[in-house]
Amino acid sequence: KKNKKKKKKDAADDDDDDAASSLLLIDPEYFPPARNSNFRGTTEKSSRSGRRRWGWGGSKETTHHHGLLSADKASSSSSSSSSPPQPLPTRESHVASPFGLIEELFPSDPWKLLLSTIMLNQTTRNQVDPVLHTFLSRWPTPTMASKADARDVREVVSTLGLQHKRARAIVRYSREYLHLIESLSKKKNNNNNKKNNKKKKEEKK
Repeated sequence: KKNKKKKKKDAADDDDDDAASSLLLIDPEYFPPARNSNFRGTTEKSSRSGRRRWGWGGSKETTHHHGLLSADKASSSSSSSSSPPQPLPTRESHVASPFGLIEELFPSDPWKLLLSTIMLNQTTRNQVDPVLHTFLSRWPTPTMASKADARDVREVVSTLGLQHKRARAIVRYSREYLHLIESLSKKKNNNNNKKNNKKKKEEKK
């Protein structure tokens, strides 16, 4: 009986571990991106606990794999570090990024957050920082980006790879972002007008 219970427990642990492994393959964007080239995300597979261990000095560089673009497998690095690295400095140094996430730089700017997401696909924070800075220096607003020539955008993002798809995605989604904002603005104005008209009618009564 004890052996049967032990086998059932081990089987359940294996199922948990397999589920954890499948999550790692399907949605790795849930895991933290690299602060710099020495940050490594690793997993420790155990049939007993199925625990994940994230630490410094693993075997593969953490990359972002969002579902936006299809591409070949991202390249990985095998270098390691004996001590935890410092957070990657950015050119926008006046903005705090306590966890080393590029997304932290734009908590109140959906368009820039969208840009960083497109650029982070199949790349790392190290690669994106200078490219994003260059892009925003040239096209600082969604209106400008929506009117940009895809060939010019392609040249700026070429170091990230997938430059043809990234350039088209940036121009397209910048345009769609503006349409969405305009649509939401009209909807909000219409709702406000309805409320005001209703209020005026009630006052007349």
